[in-house]
Amino acid sequence: MEIPYDAANSRFRDSYDQGGVGRSNAERIRIGIVGLDSAWGRVTLGQQWMPYYNAITFPVDQFSTFYSGFATYTTFRVKETVAYQSPVIGGLQLGGSYSTRHGNIRSPSRIDDRRIQAVASYQLNNTLLAMGMDDRGNAAGFRDRIYGASLTHTIGQWDLALKYELTDTNNPASFYGNNRQAANIFTSYQHGKNRYKLMLARVESYGETVVHAGVDHQFNEALTLFVEFYQEQETAALTGKRQGLDGFDAATRGGRIIAAGFRYNFSF
Repeated sequence: MEIPYDAANSRFRDSYDQGGVGRSNAERIRIGIVGLDSAWGRVTLGQQWMPYYNAITFPVDQFSTFYSGFATYTTFRVKETVAYQSPVIGGLQLGGSYSTRHGNIRSPSRIDDRRIQAVASYQLNNTLLAMGMDDRGNAAGFRDRIYGASLTHTIGQWDLALKYELTDTNNPASFYGNNRQAANIFTSYQHGKNRYKLMLARVESYGETVVHAGVDHQFNEALTLFVEFYQEQETAALTGKRQGLDGFDAATRGGRIIAAGFRYNFSF
């Protein structure tokens, strides 16, 4: 289980997903799952990181601040989801999920129908190729899908990741529209206790041109310090101070931030 805390507003809730019109219950549980690992694969039930996000978006979502991971058309977590991940056989791994209509409506994406995802990945030495489909459903009978692919490669201390997404919808009310494209390139370099990171992205209708750069410093095994710069051409992740979605202004034309912080990992 993972519980978010919005430090700016002193509340247990996600700092971005704060409810809004028709959403009286903010996201007060970030991750809440039960599952089973076996030789036949992994099955999980509950609010969780989605298979499409894990396979397609996560390779370019390697930053430490709140602004990480928005350069995509999919959503991170969905309530009332059952997911399956197969064992790796000859480098090949398959996965998929089903989310209920009620769970999808209550997720950050607020889709009004069930959600189905399917992914496949293949590992060859230091290279990983993944492909996926996110069928977001639509109660009115429209088609609303995202197709994506990612490629990651490691060379010594260097990491390189590429992501491409394409929307496929005939819904005239779709937020992103049909045939919208998102392309990301991410690279990082590990030097001693420092990890230097850079991502460049072009996400049509959601951020447009995005630049994200940062450095993590591993102070000790538990504590990581970080500084980052984030800039978007159109509004995607940036919102009013201390407001989140309650104060979201779609007419805002992008912006930039410089953020510094720390992450402390512990277990009990």
